[in-house]
Amino acid sequence: PILDYEEARQRLGYAQVAKIEEGFARLAVKGRLSRSEFHTGFLNSIAGAPVPEAFASALFDGFDTKATGHLTVKEFVGSLAVLRFGRPEEKLRLLFSVYDADRDQRLSDRDLARFAHALEDGRAAETRERAVENALKALTAAGNSVGFERFAAWAQKNMDSPLIDWVFDMEQRLAVELRGTRPFSDGAASERMRPIERSMSATHREDCNELVALQ
Repeated sequence: PILDYEEARQRLGYAQVAKIEEGFARLAVKGRLSRSEFHTGFLNSIAGAPVPEAFASALFDGFDTKATGHLTVKEFVGSLAVLRFGRPEEKLRLLFSVYDADRDQRLSDRDLARFAHALEDGRAAETRERAVENALKALTAAGNSVGFERFAAWAQKNMDSPLIDWVFDMEQRLAVELRGTRPFSDGAASERMRPIERSMSATHREDCNELVALQ
């Protein structure tokens, strides 16, 4: 896992972890969360609207670090901690594991294209498809197989790519859910983060926002 359970608990805070684990227990059967419950019970709630099956399945695989076909509470808490409070590199590692469908530590153009076509991020389809096409071309320019280092180097320069920015949208939605307020009822994202904000940790970003609010 990207974060072990204890580190994840510290990042989220023990009160939030208790809330997450209570929600997990409602959805899980015998301590295991299925792919379908992850999709319908968790993701659709966070998004405030139905999430495409291909997107939900890929994200589930990224959470399922042991490839068992179900999630334990520790996997669930650890992955949510990365989404909510992960450092930029940790978020990129989660992205990489989401895209790496065959878990060979390499991304192929097919891996990326499969996920990209599942994205529904509110942009015009033509704009999104052009951005994805450009991303695939840049990533695979040196060969059809991409390791994490090359992926991370590209991502850090292209934080506004639809292949990257959805994870920050998820962070914002999760923050709303964990504060106890209603998720976005119409499935619309809040104002998108600027690329510079995505290069910060969530804690750093929130500290900056607090300073701005005091001015």
